[in-house]
Amino acid sequence: MTAALTATDLSCGYSGVPQPVLHGLDLSVTEGRLVCVIGSNGVGKSTLARTLAGLLPPQAGEIALQGRSLGEFSLAERARRISVVLTRLPTTGYMTVRSFVEIGRHPYTGTLGRMTHADHEAVDRALAQVGIEHLGDRWLGAISDGERQRASIARAFAQAATLMILDEPTAFLDVESRAVVMTTLRDLAHGTGKSVVATSHDIELVLRIADEVWMIAPDKSVMTGAPEDLVLTGAMDKVFPRHVMRFDLETGGFRLPHPNGSDIVVAGEGPSALWTARALERIGIRVRSATAGSDQPVPVVTPPGQDSRWTLRGGPDGGRSRQFDSIADMVEYLRSTNDGADDG
Repeated sequence: MTAALTATDLSCGYSGVPQPVLHGLDLSVTEGRLVCVIGSNGVGKSTLARTLAGLLPPQAGEIALQGRSLGEFSLAERARRISVVLTRLPTTGYMTVRSFVEIGRHPYTGTLGRMTHADHEAVDRALAQVGIEHLGDRWLGAISDGERQRASIARAFAQAATLMILDEPTAFLDVESRAVVMTTLRDLAHGTGKSVVATSHDIELVLRIADEVWMIAPDKSVMTGAPEDLVLTGAMDKVFPRHVMRFDLETGGFRLPHPNGSDIVVAGEGPSALWTARALERIGIRVRSATAGSDQPVPVVTPPGQDSRWTLRGGPDGGRSRQFDSIADMVEYLRSTNDGADDG
């Protein structure tokens, strides 16, 4: 497979600051792939994205675009090959959304800036790809932050560059819109052969969608590979140490640290059992499997079956069984008995 972009022994940082933010990086982006960069705040994701886009000069090393040094490209050539979306939202209030997206076609319109039929089609397509075609005549200053973020992404789509670099493209977006944007970026890469690099804090979404992940650890080392391979090698624990949240290999998501209260067994499987366990862990109860050994009898919660009620056996009142109409009722009961509650 052909590399759209390569970085060799790259060091990233800022002028006047001798110590690089990241250094000694060897990275490559394959054509037709979505690469996502993850890591904790302040670790250098945005610095790396800006450097790869040519907005920051490398402190050391080399960046090549399709085998040619990035520094050899004129600004016009670079604009036709790399499109960039930054976290900072557009603030030009007295410009329509469509006019803003049309800026993405400027590398192709010549000195007079005249839009052709093909340019207008590219803008129409970009607006539709991010679902804001109905906002084309609205002022940028009169739409929401999430809609302005989508307009920025549409402008990058309209630019039709071979490489897209986006810094937090899902910032300001709701849950559904984040999924739409990320799947659109993936489909664009797969369907057109273009390459996409995006930084993100949506870790669970990235692990489901990205073709490749670059994980930046707190020590500034970078681990790269397919998301599943990285997870199975324990990279998540290196990138996101278990100070507050821990990554759960079984569910592919983040969970609170292991509770330190009493034990309860959640019987059964499926969504009801999963969300029952989460509720119990939230109030400090340790949920364990029925097969785990214990010197003392352990209460058992059975999620709803045919009777649509939660059943607690061997709880605070000993052998007596109690039934609850909802998880909230069961949690409130366990809290009121101080059995496993972790309020302090």
